[in-house]
Amino acid sequence: MKDDDKTNQRWAFEANLGFFVALLTLLTLGIMTFRDTQNLVSAAGEASHHQEVHEAIQNLLVSISESEKAETVYHITGDTQFLRDDPSLGEIDLAFTRLRTLASGNREKQSRLAVLAGSLDRKSTLWREISRNRQHEKSHMEAVSNALKAESVTLHDLLKQMAEDEDRVLQTDSRESQAHASRATNTLLLLSGFMVLFLSLAYRAMVNDIRARQQVEAKLMELTRLDALTGLVNRRAFYEALEHERARMSRYKHPVTIAFIDLDDFKQVNDLHGHAVGDMVLRKVATTIRENLRKTDTVARVGGDEFAVLLPETGASAAECVLRKAQQALHEEIRSESWNVSLSIGGVTHLIPGESSDEMVRQADALMYAVKASGKNSLSVVVLG
Repeated sequence: MKDDDKTNQRWAFEANLGFFVALLTLLTLGIMTFRDTQNLVSAAGEASHHQEVHEAIQNLLVSISESEKAETVYHITGDTQFLRDDPSLGEIDLAFTRLRTLASGNREKQSRLAVLAGSLDRKSTLWREISRNRQHEKSHMEAVSNALKAESVTLHDLLKQMAEDEDRVLQTDSRESQAHASRATNTLLLLSGFMVLFLSLAYRAMVNDIRARQQVEAKLMELTRLDALTGLVNRRAFYEALEHERARMSRYKHPVTIAFIDLDDFKQVNDLHGHAVGDMVLRKVATTIRENLRKTDTVARVGGDEFAVLLPETGASAAECVLRKAQQALHEEIRSESWNVSLSIGGVTHLIPGESSDEMVRQADALMYAVKASGKNSLSVVVLG
């Protein structure tokens, strides 16, 4: 039992340590998964933002290109009516406002937007000067018109550069998102695998714990069925075996013999030699009886110096032969140790099951006392049923 306790304690320590390490690993993997997921969400958000900025730049370019159609008509016809009626300046203003709102948190973009805003202001000023002042000299109007063309080129260059920058940022964000997604996926797979391993270990630990408990319970149950001094089964276990044989007798109609063995004058051994010697005698009697019976037979210590024997499928003649053999072996042991005791044995062979186990045991016990009363140190087997 001590070795089993040490083994169980070592196993419990290793199991607890393993669970602690597993939980720590799971926590680490969980933190890594959370971090990678957060990075993935952040990268996806950044990519979405840059996509919106890129679309705003494209919308502004479209609005500027639409305004250039009216400018082209003016350059061809010289009629400023097209500039006065065209809504392009308002659309440009709305598109630029949208772009500036999206880029409000980026200093680098703010500096470029300032340059872009200045160019747009100049374009708007030139546009209005052409559309509202028709009495200027032709040379002045040509200069203003050329300046408007130049401003359009400047705007296209600025927006083209901004679009290219956003494309580069989008590509970078896309690569980072893919990298974060890959890491998050790998970590999640690792976490899932470790969870499966952890659950497997937990299941195994639970099964081992149940088995260990069952083993302990089985040992305790076995101890409740054994006599601590002799190692034989006790009265309770003897009755369980007898109930089993009574059921078998009903099915197979075979005989069963029950014998009670009592040590004559055992009290004198305790009085003369002490209880230690008395215990030795009891252990020797138990061992000798057990060695001279079959494995299928049951030997129990049912009292201080009383033993009971259950002989399944054994008739009276066979039972008497077996019991006499055990009696002779015990007499030899007793004489070799100079113990002044003898044996009174009463056996009852039942051809049919008795009314109850108690009744069958009482009949064997009564016969043993009859043998003892008739002069001790004798053996008697009778048949009932």
